[in-house]
Amino acid sequence: MRICGALLLLMWLVGLTRAEDWIDSPMYRIPDFKEPVEPLSFPDKLLPLWLRALERPEVDLRSRAAATIALAQRRGMKGLNAAIAPLRALIERNGEHPTVYLGAARSLIELDARQTADALFARAKAGDLALRELIEPALARWGHSPSKEEWLQRLDAPQVGLAMQTLAIRCLTQVHDDRAVDRLGRLLDNPLTPLAVRLEAARGLGQLRDQGLLDQARRLASQAGSAAIPARIAACRLLRRHSDAESVKLLQQLLRDPEPTVAGLAGERLLQLDAQLLASEIDRLGSSADPRLRTLAVQTLARLPAPPLSKLADALADLHPEVRITARKELHRLSALKDRRAEVIAQAMRQLAGTAWQSQEQATILLVQLDHKPATARLLELLPTDRSEAFLIAAWGLRKLAVPDSLPGVVRFVEEELTRMQQNKQSAQRKQMPLHVDLQLAQLNQLLGAQKYRPAEKVLRRLLPRLDGLILHETRAAAFWAMGLLLDGSKDAALAGLAAERLRDVSSLPPEDTRVRWMAALLIGRLKANEELETLRKFATTQDWVGQACWWSIERISGEKPPPQVVYDQTVRDWFLAPTE
Repeated sequence: MRICGALLLLMWLVGLTRAEDWIDSPMYRIPDFKEPVEPLSFPDKLLPLWLRALERPEVDLRSRAAATIALAQRRGMKGLNAAIAPLRALIERNGEHPTVYLGAARSLIELDARQTADALFARAKAGDLALRELIEPALARWGHSPSKEEWLQRLDAPQVGLAMQTLAIRCLTQVHDDRAVDRLGRLLDNPLTPLAVRLEAARGLGQLRDQGLLDQARRLASQAGSAAIPARIAACRLLRRHSDAESVKLLQQLLRDPEPTVAGLAGERLLQLDAQLLASEIDRLGSSADPRLRTLAVQTLARLPAPPLSKLADALADLHPEVRITARKELHRLSALKDRRAEVIAQAMRQLAGTAWQSQEQATILLVQLDHKPATARLLELLPTDRSEAFLIAAWGLRKLAVPDSLPGVVRFVEEELTRMQQNKQSAQRKQMPLHVDLQLAQLNQLLGAQKYRPAEKVLRRLLPRLDGLILHETRAAAFWAMGLLLDGSKDAALAGLAAERLRDVSSLPPEDTRVRWMAALLIGRLKANEELETLRKFATTQDWVGQACWWSIERISGEKPPPQVVYDQTVRDWFLAPTE
């Protein structure tokens, strides 16, 4: 499959904007080229071949054939219900290898073959833990009644082991079987019960009951010290659906627990009930070393009747991505309220004016979302900063806001940055981030092109030839794209010749970058350079991005239509066993 330059860009940007990817590049969408979409198809006679393999004496063939049917179902192959009866026969046959049972069970579950639940249940009872862990959750989803009895009995049999009891608890919770409540309570109170089972029992009880567990939760919450942390976690889990006044008091007590996990669980339930229940603890939560508690503080602030927006905005500078992103999302949500928008913008501008790159990053995103164009003055100031998170998002913000008054400053910055790089006078930190600088300049070039800002022509022309010692593929591609928009419909034979030269450069060492060749081909079409039709035809194909750009330009210049795109063979053939025909 072909990989679009935009996808490559996205891959490069993983991690640059921390929790979210915001940087996009319109040059990869304007004009837009798409691959022909064909549904997947499957060779004939696949299923009969696999069913024959299920009857072979070789264990490997039987197990792989059984498992392959599940894979085929996930890939969208039709008509696989014919495999249910043979797979059921495998499950019911005694003496099979465990991998055969696993493959057959997996395929029956994938096929949602509920009619085989009894057979699967019987095989799970006779099988090992791996088989039970595969089959029993499916039986729970299907509401299989005989399985419930088995799971209930297992709760009273500690000899079955930790994993088996834990699995039984999860399944009983999923089917919401109230008969498990008393048994789970006994498991939780028994100090000899393994810790993992006790915690799972608490989770199950908390899901099954929305009242009546307060006394048990109090006993667990009263245990002090680090050794009793699991008990206090269990207390929180018991109360996850309780809402009575006494349960709320206990949760507020647990909110002050020195263990962040306990406090977090209690706080999350209180927040579900009413943010006011946490109001007195906001400052303590907000100053916690634990990001989960700081996130809880942000969520609480945002849900108060009169949320203090300045405190919320301060959280945009938090060191942990989850906290600052949550703060930005909450501010954006609050900005939808008529009486809050102006204040949200004011607080975001205050954070943008600060020195922390974290708040600069998040405030930029927020202000762009709110289309607050006065932010561009500060974004221009951030362009030369040494933090890639701030200078890259600032360039993106300028492009998205697209304020005409910012364009002279953008041109000035691009000119100065290119001169610094060519003179090797970049700051030490920016020298260490050539990819980030390349992406930043590309964003600015696309802004200049999209705005058809003719004073940018001089600096954009500087970027079109190869730049000795500088690897700025994204920047140069954006310069070609921008020049096409600036000069759309103009005649410039010299510029078209330069673009054709870059398009033809496939044999030098190293050859010209594909992105640059793609955008150079588009520039030729924008200039309607008849004299370069031969070059365009040489590289025209409907099967790659450069070729499609060539055809776009050929059609724009001559009116000649491209041939139909060749549809790739979408037949799925990578099976362990397939017909030779």
